Amino acid sequence: MARTRRTILHTLGGLLLVLFAASGTAPAATSEVVLTILHTNDMHGRALATEPMTDEGPGGLARIATMAKTIKAANPVSIFLDAGDAVQGTPTEFMNFGTSMIRAMNAAGYDGITLGNHEFDWSATRTADLVRLCNFPAFAANVRSTATGGVWLPARESFIYTRGPLKIAVFGLATPGTVPLQWPPTIKGLRFEDPIATAKRIVPELRSKADVVICLSHLGYTDDRVLAASVSGIDFIIGGHSHTILNDRLKIGTAYIAHAGSYSRHLGRIDAKFRQTTSGWALDSVNGANGLWWTGAGYPGTALIPVTEEQPSDSLVRNSYSDAWNRTQTMLSEVIGEAPRAIPGEGGATNPKPVQVLLADLLREAVYADVGVIDGAWGTDLPAGIVTSKTIYEMVTGYTRQNVVVVRAKGSDIRKAVERIYGSDKFRYFGGIYGSIARTAQGVQWRDARIGRLALNESKEYRLAAPSYLIMDTPEFANCPVISDRVGWVKPLIIDAIRKRRVLTVPDDVMLPSKPAPIQKPSAATGLQVMP
Repeated sequence: MARTRRTILHTLGGLLLVLFAASGTAPAATSEVVLTILHTNDMHGRALATEPMTDEGPGGLARIATMAKTIKAANPVSIFLDAGDAVQGTPTEFMNFGTSMIRAMNAAGYDGITLGNHEFDWSATRTADLVRLCNFPAFAANVRSTATGGVWLPARESFIYTRGPLKIAVFGLATPGTVPLQWPPTIKGLRFEDPIATAKRIVPELRSKADVVICLSHLGYTDDRVLAASVSGIDFIIGGHSHTILNDRLKIGTAYIAHAGSYSRHLGRIDAKFRQTTSGWALDSVNGANGLWWTGAGYPGTALIPVTEEQPSDSLVRNSYSDAWNRTQTMLSEVIGEAPRAIPGEGGATNPKPVQVLLADLLREAVYADVGVIDGAWGTDLPAGIVTSKTIYEMVTGYTRQNVVVVRAKGSDIRKAVERIYGSDKFRYFGGIYGSIARTAQGVQWRDARIGRLALNESKEYRLAAPSYLIMDTPEFANCPVISDRVGWVKPLIIDAIRKRRVLTVPDDVMLPSKPAPIQKPSAATGLQVMP
């Protein structure tokens, strides 16, 4: 009984302190309450710091958790939410399928998350596992099961929280852009419905049951503005996906829109005063609305609180993440090979560089394909000396749709793709092909075309391997028969190929794309030919 009294007194004391801070003077009666909404979005696995492969420097969920717990302790009428893409974006998250970040969020004390496109990166089954791991609701109101037509379980459409005297309804919207951003089998069994139609359907019901309606949106800043203008009855839209830094209060229609940037650099904070009326609790004012920021008792004068290096890290978050982090550091430090001499690669997206061809060839070797294809944006200069797993994680950027797909591609389609891509100013790189590229009056031509040292047979089907997004985005390969889409992920496969090869060199006759140049007669020589 004594413990119960202490708890009640502590809660009332914290509430009175917050009310005092909101108005600058003590409230005349208990007819006002301040709700504090804390929010993040697009953390992309930055549990310890903003930089993805270190625990040093500013940012990180561990520091955000310290701030959030302090604020929540001062005002029990608080809620801590995330607007999606919490996982994926670091080697630790990639290796642990997002589970390490969800455990860190549990330790941080989150109250809810909406599912972003990266929460679906591994498979719908993996996403369901992540949702079940959450100690808080995970929302996806517009994601339906194609089997049942209902809400895709175990995600929720909405949830009503009680904070002090307030009933707070939260629902979440996932971006329909998840569909083109994922390899189709990854989201098999899911249907992403129109988010505005979904909001129009569920907001009136939530409005009738709650004092506050919050939308956790992973639609992006532009679409959040459209949502606010299209759907009445939402009080706050906590957004993500576009990595927008929104320092000011923006109100469109009935809704205030808030975004907190990305990579755990900021903690978003909204303080909203509610007044009791004869019909219930009504929103009275919001800190920062119309550029007017409250004074007193530590209320911030901006919508976002920077996460500095001086901010202490929360021990529970760090401890929850430490095992996964340590395993990853061991993996990254492994010496997997060596380069006897430096291999250029910087700027390979628009300038011919051999390190990208090396990566494409390693991918080809890893899955026993005839041809490997990689993104020209991958790769940097590879210095002479040892090569570690970290080297490859730094070179091969990105994580979405990086499952490797092996298809049967006709020689004629490979020629069309090579001549089209190597004739453009944005490169893809091919491993396992040889010859030369010439620019003629008839267009770009692949001369002395060879695959695996043998002349290209245009009617033959070759095994071609590439990350799934390159298969989807390359018209010559998009409709090729799939041999397998379960051979593995790009980074581990390339690392495994380096372990087997050990010594990294580029053949002298490797074929590179060529920069646009005046039309020239083709050289009689075979092998490498890069026009000036």
